[in-house]
Amino acid sequence: MALLPVIAETVFRSRDSIERIVPRLRGLVEAFDLPESPLGLPMPSSIPLSVFLSLGYGVSVIPHVRLLDHNELGLISLIQGLWLSGVDKVLLTIGDKPGIGRALCGWERSEEAVEWIKRYEPSMSVGLIISLNYSLDRIVERLRSQADFFYVMYLSGETMEKYEKVVAAARRLGKKIMPYLIIRTRRNEEIIEHLGQPHVDIEDLEVWAAMLRDKADAVILSVPGDRQGLVEAVEIARRASRITVYTRPREAGDLEEDVGEDN
Repeated sequence: MALLPVIAETVFRSRDSIERIVPRLRGLVEAFDLPESPLGLPMPSSIPLSVFLSLGYGVSVIPHVRLLDHNELGLISLIQGLWLSGVDKVLLTIGDKPGIGRALCGWERSEEAVEWIKRYEPSMSVGLIISLNYSLDRIVERLRSQADFFYVMYLSGETMEKYEKVVAAARRLGKKIMPYLIIRTRRNEEIIEHLGQPHVDIEDLEVWAAMLRDKADAVILSVPGDRQGLVEAVEIARRASRITVYTRPREAGDLEEDVGEDN
């Protein structure tokens, strides 16, 4: 039975943080997801970091590209440089308003930037974000864009039914779906509460990963403020292939009745 591919979201601020996390997760994750300037604040760019990790550690990476920080020429030059360096996937976001300087983006919708990239570097795999807070019709319209894969935000017990419809539509259209799970641990409870987004307690992650195994092409794990928790979450998700979920849980914290062990 195949494991559900796991993508680890990581934010690096020092060479030491890279050394502490990448070797531990190399070989366990499908790729490292690298956000770009969250909240529009300056931090080490995901673009050179993705090349450094790809060439220096031999790992797959998915750097985020904030469209607010690039015009058309800059975006295409960036994409061509990434492709030449061996990075073959990017996730496009409009991004938060820059905390420093001015916005450069000329696109009103990120789908337009995907079309621009596909015109100049068609082999690059480009991803977009889908929010389950939007209507199903609007989500399906986004799935029909030229993007190759989609991160799905705001997955919870309450949105699972809509998520399953999104997965069905994506499979008809030949698109890859990757739900984004925010993981709460004892060490990051305050951070998670401040985010105000749906989350999964790490004790429930194994069941969620097992449930998503046939409903996703990969799962992105985010454990804000807890690097040890990220390692633990990756290990838990990889064990999920030995669990069978018989019913769909309605709430993230109420899962125990829904599992059984495969023999």
